[in-house]
Amino acid sequence: MADGPALSDGRGATDLLWVDDSSAIQVRTEGGLPDSLDLVLIDPGHLASDDAAAPAAARPQRGRAARPTAAPAPLLRTRADWDANPRWRNGEPHYMHRMKQVHIHHTATGNGYTRAEVPGILRGMYRYHTQTLGWFDIGYNFLVDRFGRAWEGRSGGINRLVRGAHTLGFNDRSVGIAVIGNLDERRPSARALGAVIRLAAWKLDRYGRVATGRVSVRSTGSDKYSQDERVRLHVIDGHRDTNDTACPGKFLYTKLPEIRRRTQWRINHW
Repeated sequence: MADGPALSDGRGATDLLWVDDSSAIQVRTEGGLPDSLDLVLIDPGHLASDDAAAPAAARPQRGRAARPTAAPAPLLRTRADWDANPRWRNGEPHYMHRMKQVHIHHTATGNGYTRAEVPGILRGMYRYHTQTLGWFDIGYNFLVDRFGRAWEGRSGGINRLVRGAHTLGFNDRSVGIAVIGNLDERRPSARALGAVIRLAAWKLDRYGRVATGRVSVRSTGSDKYSQDERVRLHVIDGHRDTNDTACPGKFLYTKLPEIRRRTQWRINHW
């Protein structure tokens, strides 16, 4: 899911699981219970703004804008739209000088959420990453829901190269885009794929990258590639290409060739 997942004291942690309305929890382990096991329950609540049909970031602007000369930025719901509490952050954003890749993820959370539940899911993820795992902020740069809406994730500015915490060993030259849901269990919607493509084209075109190409990158150390190991990877790859994980789920992973082709078409179109 991100750098770990691990707590700030080094203990392992699971991915966050969205369960909607529940009254009990059942845990199954293999090999017996560990010596220390903490269950973290997060209720993100429901705000009136969660039901907004057109957040400020998505409302059309007045007047006629000049035709863009590069793949344009997609409509983005901002952190304000999902009410990201700035007091939960631990530190300040770090910025990159170059961008080589887009890493595709899924959040491994539930699939049956409604439009109005998405902001709460993001708040829960944000609180888990910062208050439980001890990270600076939510790990992903951008997130996409099953309705095709794109959301700002990590703080620091959507137009800047903010270093995320989404792909252990390969965060230094990349942007992380996560589809909200478990794509091991369900195919990604066409609208979600479209949002991923628009985000990837916008970022890659701005920094002169070929979406269908490959690139040589140096690992800073992951569970799959040792520190300083050089790896040749797709410019748009899946989390499993760099780490021992099922992410971004088998159904989304099989869509990566299509995502690369359509992203490059969009870049060429502009």
